[in-house]
Amino acid sequence: MAISLENKIVLVTGASSGFGADAARLFAREGCIVVLAARRMDRLTALAEEIRAAGGEALPLPLDVAEQSQIEDLVQTVLDAYGRIDILFNNAGFGRLDWLERLDPERDINAQLDVNLRGLIQVTRAVLPHMLARRAGHIINVSSVAGMIAAPLYSIYAATKYGVRAFTDALRREVAPFGVQVSGIYPGPADTEFGKHSGDNAVKSDLKLPNWISMSSEYVARRAVSLAKRPRRTLVIPWWFRPLVSFDYHFPSLVDWLLKVAFVRRFHKVETAPREAPCGHAVGQAPFRGCFARSPTKRRNMRISRLTKLSESLRASNLDALALNPSPSLTYLTSLHFHISERPVVVIFTADHAPVIILPELEMLKVTGLPYEIKAFPYPENPAEWEGVFRRAVQSLGLDGRRIGVEPRAMRLLEFRHIQAGAPEADFPDASDAVSRLRVRKDPDEIAAMRKAVKAAQSALEATIPFIKIGMTEKEIAGELVVQLLRHGSQSEMPFAPIVSGGPNSANPHASPSERRLQPGDLLVVDWGASVDGYISDLTRTFAIGEVEAEYRKIHQIVLEANAAGRAAAKPGVPCANVDKAAREVIEKAGYGQYFTHRTGHGIGMEGHEEPYMRSDNMQILEPGMAFTVEPGIYLPERGGVRIEDNVVISEKGAECLSDMERELRVVE
Repeated sequence: MAISLENKIVLVTGASSGFGADAARLFAREGCIVVLAARRMDRLTALAEEIRAAGGEALPLPLDVAEQSQIEDLVQTVLDAYGRIDILFNNAGFGRLDWLERLDPERDINAQLDVNLRGLIQVTRAVLPHMLARRAGHIINVSSVAGMIAAPLYSIYAATKYGVRAFTDALRREVAPFGVQVSGIYPGPADTEFGKHSGDNAVKSDLKLPNWISMSSEYVARRAVSLAKRPRRTLVIPWWFRPLVSFDYHFPSLVDWLLKVAFVRRFHKVETAPREAPCGHAVGQAPFRGCFARSPTKRRNMRISRLTKLSESLRASNLDALALNPSPSLTYLTSLHFHISERPVVVIFTADHAPVIILPELEMLKVTGLPYEIKAFPYPENPAEWEGVFRRAVQSLGLDGRRIGVEPRAMRLLEFRHIQAGAPEADFPDASDAVSRLRVRKDPDEIAAMRKAVKAAQSALEATIPFIKIGMTEKEIAGELVVQLLRHGSQSEMPFAPIVSGGPNSANPHASPSERRLQPGDLLVVDWGASVDGYISDLTRTFAIGEVEAEYRKIHQIVLEANAAGRAAAKPGVPCANVDKAAREVIEKAGYGQYFTHRTGHGIGMEGHEEPYMRSDNMQILEPGMAFTVEPGIYLPERGGVRIEDNVVISEKGAECLSDMERELRVVE
């Protein structure tokens, strides 16, 4: 008896084309609510609109199955929206067909393993606990006849599909007592995009099969949907592949000979012709990473994950919306870059709707082609028309009388008044904590960018030191340092203007470079940083200009020890206050506590100062991924000062210091 699929929640991976797209259409026709998951958000959006136009319901969500965090975020999003997943249709996959020795280890081998096998397993692993808890659900894994009969040139692809077959069989037996069904589909050749991505052009042309062998993608999808209605263990399509599988089992030598004739002899002839490498590169050139396996890029998918986490943070903070104007937080969430100007730009995020952006018409190109949905309200040059556009945008979200969070340190009165015009009865609480929770723990890509920023900064100062001479002004040294920062890889928009302060000026922690000239016996404090890929470094080193008095050397040694103590205290699970306490105790015990006039450090990332802060009253617990400075100092008024600053990131077991430039008192003359 057929099972009704009405109102079933079906998650389809690889839904942007081929079997996946056709299956999604057919599931929708059966009355299912279809969650469309794939890397090509543009295709998913178009497919969702097609399904909705036909009276169905579809939710497009971006997913690279090779990225574990995206899988978890997507499954949680579906559960938040619908409360369950009834059918998991594991279809994501691709193939690269060629001689084994010619397959690229990363693009061809690891990528197929990541997408076809590991990704399928990880998606299943994320969904399965919820099915087991309900004692209901159906997992349908799309493999291939290549997972039953392995042919030459299919070595890695077949290995992944054999793996899917084994995984499917084992899992079915594992979960059968708990009400969850597991099925495997093994389709033969079909008219999908597989052939476009299969490998070398000559190989693809020779692989072209007669029309009578190749099935239509829709036919395979129909059989797959019928499997959901009448579950069974295995579906091999077309039927006549079943006896071939049996023939391979009983007469392997004969099948080896047939495949040798069908494949190997044909492709040895192909070998003599000039080859064009995949992705348009000549053989021997570096391949384009992710040509088939990782598009859209990891970075673009990361934005989707951040928007999903923002929705969770808004709910947890009891906020109905978040309004951001141009700021690091806006760039972090959207990848959009706008400068603060007389033309206001605002993005409004809610937990349940696509973001809304109000922006000048001249900036509209920035929001085209984004990997996520955003609704734009552009305004013309005439300021008299701006408020009306803002009002329509805010009212489209129904935010009057609601709680619209803002970042007080970033939101200007200009933007605030325009937003308020659209929601005069709304409350505007501080949303800094809701945003900080997202940004405070850096991911590996963010840490890698900060590591590059540290390297650029250290190299720049090392290149500047030979130029420093007695008689130079602080401004001249700062100017040379800026030039070297640009030469060594910093973006032009640096985290802050370098602080270069000598003699009595070095006793001012935030002095600005002046026309004062360096003199023998001065202490010289240099506080500088670089920006790389939108992330910053913030470092300080202190130098002696010729011979300096004994007390200066003494306080430098004290600060050096305080810096080491602060770095040693940084570890996961301890409060930020412990870092400040460890550094401050060294200075206080040496009798200079009153001359350490600021906190020990501050968070760094996209901004020079952000959460977490290393101060004595901050009991925030340090967690892996948190990045901050450790910068104790001693400042003797009207005489001179010392500060040594390093950049630290918390790891799973301790802390890593990203900076390693010499900390000892170096003498320049």
